[in-house]
Amino acid sequence: MKTFWIGLALVIWIAGSSFVYVCHIRDHCSGTEAEVSDVPSQVPQPADQAPEVSSPPAIDEPSEAPASDDDKTPEPPTPSVTINERPSYVVTFEAYQTTVDASKFERDYLQDLLFAIENNRVASIGIEGHSDTSGASALNERLSRERAASVRAFLIEQGVSDELIVSRGIGSEQPRSSNVTGQGRSNNRRVEIKTTYQP
Repeated sequence: MKTFWIGLALVIWIAGSSFVYVCHIRDHCSGTEAEVSDVPSQVPQPADQAPEVSSPPAIDEPSEAPASDDDKTPEPPTPSVTINERPSYVVTFEAYQTTVDASKFERDYLQDLLFAIENNRVASIGIEGHSDTSGASALNERLSRERAASVRAFLIEQGVSDELIVSRGIGSEQPRSSNVTGQGRSNNRRVEIKTTYQP
Protein backbone atom coordinates (compact mmCIF):
# COMPACT_ATOMS: atom_id res chain seq x y z
CA MET A 1 0.00 0.00 0.00
CA LYS A 2 2.81 2.33 0.82
CA THR A 3 4.39 1.52 -2.49
CA PHE A 4 1.17 2.50 -4.26
CA TRP A 5 1.12 5.91 -2.73
CA ILE A 6 4.76 6.48 -3.54
CA GLY A 7 4.18 5.56 -7.13
CA LEU A 8 1.13 7.81 -7.35
CA ALA A 9 3.04 10.74 -5.90
CA LEU A 10 5.81 10.12 -8.41
CA VAL A 11 3.33 10.15 -11.31
CA ILE A 12 1.71 13.38 -10.06
CA TRP A 13 5.11 15.00 -9.71
CA ILE A 14 6.17 14.01 -13.21
CA ALA A 15 2.90 15.24 -14.65
CA GLY A 16 3.17 18.56 -12.85
CA SER A 17 6.74 19.06 -13.97
CA SER A 18 5.78 18.38 -17.55
CA PHE A 19 2.91 20.91 -17.34
CA VAL A 20 5.15 23.58 -15.92
CA TYR A 21 7.81 22.91 -18.53
CA VAL A 22 5.28 23.09 -21.39
CA CYS A 23 3.83 26.37 -20.09
CA HIS A 24 7.29 27.82 -19.73
CA ILE A 25 8.17 26.94 -23.31
CA ARG A 26 4.86 28.36 -24.59
CA ASP A 27 5.31 31.65 -22.74
CA HIS A 28 8.83 31.96 -24.00
CA CYS A 29 7.77 31.32 -27.61
CA SER A 30 4.87 33.79 -27.42
CA GLY A 31 7.20 36.40 -26.00
CA THR A 32 9.71 35.87 -28.83
CA GLU A 33 7.02 36.25 -31.42
CA ALA A 34 5.94 39.46 -29.75
CA GLU A 35 9.45 40.78 -29.76
CA VAL A 36 9.86 39.88 -33.40
CA SER A 37 6.58 41.50 -34.33
CA ASP A 38 7.50 44.63 -32.38
CA VAL A 39 10.74 45.15 -34.37
CA PRO A 40 10.01 47.69 -37.07
CA SER A 41 10.69 46.65 -40.61
CA GLN A 42 14.03 47.84 -41.91
CA VAL A 43 13.01 47.55 -45.60
CA PRO A 44 12.46 51.04 -47.02
CA GLN A 45 9.05 51.61 -48.44
CA PRO A 46 8.97 53.01 -52.01
CA ALA A 47 8.27 56.72 -51.99
CA ASP A 48 5.39 58.16 -53.92
CA GLN A 49 7.76 60.59 -55.72
CA ALA A 50 11.46 60.46 -56.43
CA PRO A 51 13.44 63.10 -54.55
CA GLU A 52 14.38 66.13 -56.56
CA VAL A 53 18.00 66.26 -57.62
CA SER A 54 19.49 69.72 -57.76
CA SER A 55 21.10 70.68 -61.05
CA PRO A 56 24.87 71.31 -61.08
CA PRO A 57 25.91 74.93 -61.19
CA ALA A 58 26.13 76.38 -64.67
CA ILE A 59 29.60 76.71 -66.14
CA ASP A 60 30.37 79.68 -68.31
CA GLU A 61 31.38 78.44 -71.74
CA PRO A 62 33.80 80.50 -73.80
CA SER A 63 31.92 82.61 -76.28
CA GLU A 64 32.45 82.27 -79.99
CA ALA A 65 32.51 85.95 -80.64
CA PRO A 66 34.43 87.00 -83.76
CA ALA A 67 38.07 87.77 -83.19
CA SER A 68 38.98 91.37 -82.85
CA ASP A 69 41.31 93.13 -85.24
CA ASP A 70 44.15 92.61 -82.79
CA ASP A 71 43.68 88.82 -82.91
CA LYS A 72 43.76 88.58 -86.69
CA THR A 73 46.93 87.46 -88.42
CA PRO A 74 48.44 90.45 -90.13
CA GLU A 75 48.30 90.27 -93.89
CA PRO A 76 51.57 90.31 -95.79
CA PRO A 77 52.57 93.72 -97.04
CA THR A 78 51.52 94.67 -100.53
CA PRO A 79 54.41 94.12 -102.90
CA SER A 80 55.99 97.19 -104.38
CA VAL A 81 55.16 98.28 -107.88
CA THR A 82 56.41 95.77 -110.39
CA ILE A 83 58.65 97.13 -113.12
CA ASN A 84 58.49 95.29 -116.42
CA GLU A 85 61.56 94.73 -118.55
CA ARG A 86 60.79 94.24 -122.20
CA PRO A 87 62.88 92.06 -124.54
CA SER A 88 66.13 93.67 -125.60
CA TYR A 89 66.37 95.56 -128.85
CA VAL A 90 69.55 94.44 -130.65
CA VAL A 91 71.72 96.47 -133.04
CA THR A 92 74.58 94.61 -134.77
CA PHE A 93 77.98 95.94 -135.95
CA GLU A 94 80.55 94.99 -138.54
CA ALA A 95 83.96 93.73 -137.44
CA TYR A 96 85.85 96.43 -135.54
CA GLN A 97 83.03 98.90 -136.21
CA THR A 98 82.08 101.21 -133.31
CA THR A 99 79.80 103.80 -134.97
CA VAL A 100 76.16 102.80 -135.07
CA ASP A 101 74.37 102.69 -138.39
CA ALA A 102 71.10 104.61 -138.04
CA SER A 103 69.52 102.33 -140.61
CA LYS A 104 69.80 99.51 -138.07
CA PHE A 105 67.08 101.11 -135.99
CA GLU A 106 63.50 100.44 -137.00
CA ARG A 107 61.40 103.56 -137.21
CA ASP A 108 58.56 101.92 -135.26
CA TYR A 109 60.92 101.08 -132.42
CA LEU A 110 62.16 104.64 -132.06
CA GLN A 111 58.65 106.08 -132.28
CA ASP A 112 57.31 103.68 -129.62
CA LEU A 113 60.26 104.41 -127.33
CA LEU A 114 59.89 108.18 -127.62
CA PHE A 115 56.12 107.95 -127.09
CA ALA A 116 56.62 105.92 -123.91
CA ILE A 117 59.19 108.40 -122.61
CA GLU A 118 56.86 111.34 -123.25
CA ASN A 119 54.15 109.61 -121.21
CA ASN A 120 56.50 108.87 -118.29
CA ARG A 121 56.27 105.14 -118.82
CA VAL A 122 59.98 104.45 -119.15
CA ALA A 123 61.89 103.82 -115.92
CA SER A 124 65.37 103.30 -117.38
CA ILE A 125 67.26 102.35 -120.53
CA GLY A 126 70.25 100.06 -120.22
CA ILE A 127 72.72 99.89 -123.11
CA GLU A 128 75.18 96.95 -123.18
CA GLY A 129 77.94 96.69 -125.80
CA HIS A 130 79.37 93.30 -126.85
CA SER A 131 82.07 91.92 -129.15
CA ASP A 132 83.20 88.63 -130.62
CA THR A 133 86.43 86.86 -129.70
CA SER A 134 88.44 87.82 -132.77
CA GLY A 135 90.72 90.30 -131.01
CA ALA A 136 92.48 90.46 -127.69
CA SER A 137 90.44 90.78 -124.52
CA ALA A 138 91.42 94.44 -123.94
CA LEU A 139 90.50 95.33 -127.51
CA ASN A 140 87.16 93.58 -127.27
CA GLU A 141 86.31 95.47 -124.09
CA ARG A 142 87.14 98.82 -125.72
CA LEU A 143 85.10 97.98 -128.82
CA SER A 144 82.12 97.02 -126.68
CA ARG A 145 82.30 100.29 -124.68
CA GLU A 146 82.54 102.43 -127.80
CA ARG A 147 79.64 100.65 -129.44
CA ALA A 148 77.49 101.24 -126.35
CA ALA A 149 78.51 104.92 -126.24
CA SER A 150 77.64 105.33 -129.94
CA VAL A 151 74.12 103.96 -129.42
CA ARG A 152 73.68 106.15 -126.36
CA ALA A 153 74.63 109.26 -128.33
CA PHE A 154 72.24 108.29 -131.15
CA LEU A 155 69.29 107.89 -128.77
CA ILE A 156 70.01 111.25 -127.14
CA GLU A 157 70.00 112.82 -130.63
CA GLN A 158 66.56 111.29 -131.19
CA GLY A 159 65.23 113.00 -128.06
CA VAL A 160 65.81 110.42 -125.30
CA SER A 161 66.83 111.97 -121.98
CA ASP A 162 70.39 111.09 -121.02
CA GLU A 163 69.19 110.74 -117.40
CA LEU A 164 67.36 107.56 -118.34
CA ILE A 165 70.36 105.91 -120.05
CA VAL A 166 73.03 103.75 -118.44
CA SER A 167 75.65 102.30 -120.83
CA ARG A 168 78.53 99.86 -120.33
CA GLY A 169 80.83 97.57 -122.31
CA ILE A 170 80.93 93.84 -121.51
CA GLY A 171 83.47 92.64 -124.11
CA SER A 172 83.18 89.05 -125.33
CA GLU A 173 82.04 87.51 -122.02
CA GLN A 174 78.36 87.06 -122.97
CA PRO A 175 78.10 85.70 -126.54
CA ARG A 176 74.72 85.03 -128.09
CA SER A 177 76.10 82.53 -130.60
CA SER A 178 79.17 80.43 -131.14
CA ASN A 179 82.28 82.35 -132.21
CA VAL A 180 83.41 79.44 -134.41
CA THR A 181 81.39 80.57 -137.44
CA GLY A 182 81.29 83.94 -139.17
CA GLN A 183 77.54 84.24 -138.63
CA GLY A 184 77.98 83.53 -134.94
CA ARG A 185 80.66 86.23 -134.58
CA SER A 186 78.42 88.68 -136.47
CA ASN A 187 75.62 88.01 -133.99
CA ASN A 188 77.96 88.64 -131.07
CA ARG A 189 79.14 92.07 -132.33
CA ARG A 190 76.13 93.86 -131.02
CA VAL A 191 74.54 96.37 -128.64
CA GLU A 192 71.50 95.36 -126.57
CA ILE A 193 69.06 98.06 -125.49
CA LYS A 194 67.08 96.97 -122.39
CA THR A 195 64.18 99.28 -121.68
CA THR A 196 62.40 98.99 -118.33
CA TYR A 197 58.80 100.21 -118.34
CA GLN A 198 56.56 101.34 -115.54
CA PRO A 199 53.42 99.17 -115.14
